Amino acid sequence: MWSRLAEVAGQVPLLLVGVCRPVPRRVEVDRVREVVAGRPGAVVVELGPLGGDEVAAMVAGLLVGAAGASPAGGVGAGWG
Repeated sequence: MWSRLAEVAGQVPLLLVGVCRPVPRRVEVDRVREVVAGRPGAVVVELGPLGGDEVAAMVAGLLVGAAGASPAGGVGAGWG
């Protein structure tokens, strides 16, 4: 399916976004990624892990406005 979508993306205005975890590595996922990345115009962006401060900011941002949520102590302090 991904290969077909990647082919169509070159013919029509289509943004194809896929996400996969680095581990465990799966041969099937690697093959699909290679096929899609090999298409003209394809862009592969590899993201590294988030640091503790980035994770805390993301969690706090997701919980803003939640009833009773109070990130005063931060994620690392046992909140959440």
